[in-house]
Amino acid sequence: MSNDTRPMGIYIHIPFCSKKCDYCDFVSYSMDTKAQQLYLDALFTEIDMVKNKFMDKTFDSIFIGGGTPSIVYEGFISSLARKLYSSFHFADKIEFSIEVNPSSFTKEKFFEYVEAGVNRISVGVQCLDQKLLANHGRIQSVDNVKETFKILRESEFPNVNGDVMIGLPGQSKRSVVQTIKFLLKTK
Repeated sequence: MSNDTRPMGIYIHIPFCSKKCDYCDFVSYSMDTKAQQLYLDALFTEIDMVKNKFMDKTFDSIFIGGGTPSIVYEGFISSLARKLYSSFHFADKIEFSIEVNPSSFTKEKFFEYVEAGVNRISVGVQCLDQKLLANHGRIQSVDNVKETFKILRESEFPNVNGDVMIGLPGQSKRSVVQTIKFLLKTK
């Protein structure tokens, strides 16, 4: 056993997307509920296989990324959270983050995330130029982005970030500035 007492973090990759973006190099596949359930079962098996190796460790963060974690069926994230909480030791205050795509984020999923302990939401904005989004295979609309931030603002959710892509082929400075101004205004 290691004498290292520094807290550790857990990253869980959700490899599902409704459509792979043209620029994406991450592992992702089209989604269906059966594949998602098989993946959740495999995650549970892996957690059971490794949890004893980390009995003396404390974790201070969980990050669920992807792919598109917000695409999975309702109940997936809360089931995963329960399994993690029952398998590992967590610090009193942890950061529990999840990435969401505005095209698959809903109020119902938001409430599930909060109930599961999520306290940071990372919104895949990328840019607010609809033509540029479409040209690079992003399926969300600018309206999806605005609705996502409306849900988060109305709920007064305290810890939100927006992912922005800069340097996309065909992207103008104006587009970047417009996106950043929107994000600053949503605080």
